[in-house]
Amino acid sequence: MPPKINYHYNQTDKDLIVSLSKKRLPNLKQLKYLGKFLKPKEYTFLSLGALLIIIGLFIFGYHFYSQNFEVHPASGGRYTEGSVGSPQYINPLYASLNSVDDDIAKVVFSSLFTRDRNGYLTNDLVQTYELSQDQKTYTFKIAKGVKWHDGNDLTTDDIIFTIETIQDPAFHSPLRLQLAGVEAKKIDDLTFSLTLPESYAPFIESLTFGIIPKNTWEEISANSVPLTSLNLNPIGSGPYEFVSLSKDKSGTIRSYTLTANQNYYRQKPFIDKIVFKFFASQEELVAALNSGQIDGASYLTSDDLKNINAKNSYNFNRLEIPENTALFFNLRNKDAAYSDKKVRQALALAINKKDLTNKIFGENVSLINSPINNASFGYSKDVAEYNYNLTEAKRLLTEAGWQLKTTSIASSSPETVLTKNNLPLEIKLTVADSPESIKTAEYISAAWQEMGLKVTLDIVNKNDLQSQILKPKSFSVLLYSWLVGVDPDPYLMWHSSQAGENGMNLSGYNNNRVDKLLEEARLNNNPEARKKSYAEFQKLITGDLPAVFLYSPRYIYALNKEVKGFNYLVITSPEDRLSGINYWYLKQSHSLKLQ
Repeated sequence: MPPKINYHYNQTDKDLIVSLSKKRLPNLKQLKYLGKFLKPKEYTFLSLGALLIIIGLFIFGYHFYSQNFEVHPASGGRYTEGSVGSPQYINPLYASLNSVDDDIAKVVFSSLFTRDRNGYLTNDLVQTYELSQDQKTYTFKIAKGVKWHDGNDLTTDDIIFTIETIQDPAFHSPLRLQLAGVEAKKIDDLTFSLTLPESYAPFIESLTFGIIPKNTWEEISANSVPLTSLNLNPIGSGPYEFVSLSKDKSGTIRSYTLTANQNYYRQKPFIDKIVFKFFASQEELVAALNSGQIDGASYLTSDDLKNINAKNSYNFNRLEIPENTALFFNLRNKDAAYSDKKVRQALALAINKKDLTNKIFGENVSLINSPINNASFGYSKDVAEYNYNLTEAKRLLTEAGWQLKTTSIASSSPETVLTKNNLPLEIKLTVADSPESIKTAEYISAAWQEMGLKVTLDIVNKNDLQSQILKPKSFSVLLYSWLVGVDPDPYLMWHSSQAGENGMNLSGYNNNRVDKLLEEARLNNNPEARKKSYAEFQKLITGDLPAVFLYSPRYIYALNKEVKGFNYLVITSPEDRLSGINYWYLKQSHSLKLQ
């Protein structure tokens, strides 16, 4: 074993070392030997001091950066969104018939008005407008310098042409009814007027359809519209313009690519390219999210959320949408048990809405008690509420003359049913064939059967709902959802004049006072007066109970966390989520703040 060397340094040794050293400060390689020269306590204090200095420098640096630098959206990147379906008519005249068309049309075409993050109307092409004293004529001034994607100027000629084409019965546009009787008049290239046959307060809410270019469409006849390439290769004036589409071997469109419109008249888009990818089912859409093929999904159900693996990669935006789901009683059938209001009240009280929504939807719906949605400016809390109360429900049924009776048939086990005059209380519950609607109907059916009702479920293909159920009013009790809007006009759903074949008064509800309130509200442009009319209307409806109001769904919109700038809270229809897409961004830049 080598002898232990005892190092002893005197001042002469130190002076010699210093004189030979080129630098007075130790380098990193030398610092690792500090432990050999310092006592343990000295080394600990030195290390702690160094750590505190490093932390202090980090905090100072972060504070300096946050106080003196700011982050900005930067141009660049590509966003890919998945949808179920396939585009057919990216044409504002028909886009509302297909959600995929509506989505793409929203970013390709400009409109007179659009929606802000709270669902309220805000200017798009329109800069200013005035309403005449008789509240029938609107005069609009549009933005100057708006360009179509082909470089031509957008003028009031294009707006007048779009409106008149929608109004032309030969074109069969689903927008025609909302512009019926409206006279469009050009004043100059940037000014035009719309005159209504009578005052209608919510009219301006309908002016969110896209504007099409006159010089491109004026030579196309109504019969030729389905054949024109403009349906899939559109020319608009919106934030994004058409680049290309791709099809599979069967001819089905699988993707659709748009590029940023560099001549856009408002905030120019930050994201360079938008790609829409199309899938045959929700299952395929979820699989694409899980595999990273897409950055966003147009709509997800509550069940879809359970099957998403990379939940931490996405923001699941739960957007309020003014859509109501209710059970409608067909009051035209005077012999039905529910023609008695006490029976309707009992049926309402037997449904545990909180339990129903928690089990089927979780936090993806909100409960409602009124025909006017909670998100609407006309909503009133002063309405009759039918909270779950089985004891009260049974009491009301007894008062209405219904008694539980046990019947026994030789071929089956005994059953206890509600009867009156030896007839059972039977209800046929009609529902569209969407998974969540069926689950809701099954829950309600089970709750009613537990009370002694005999319930039959009538599940109808959703594509046949309009022709087979809604138009002929061929149902007993109907589970149905409908859009009500942030600025509501309940006239079509509840005025007695709309109870016929072509109307949407599903229950056949008839109340003279309600009719008068709805007429007054739609003719009055004073918001406070309208609120007062709607408050009384809601009180009457919930008192008469022609329908049981259940819930309002939330629109679940998945976006990759890399996508910034999305801030919408309320949408009036699904495509509104894309209204601010020109403010979305994927890249950032940093700059010194200007004092």
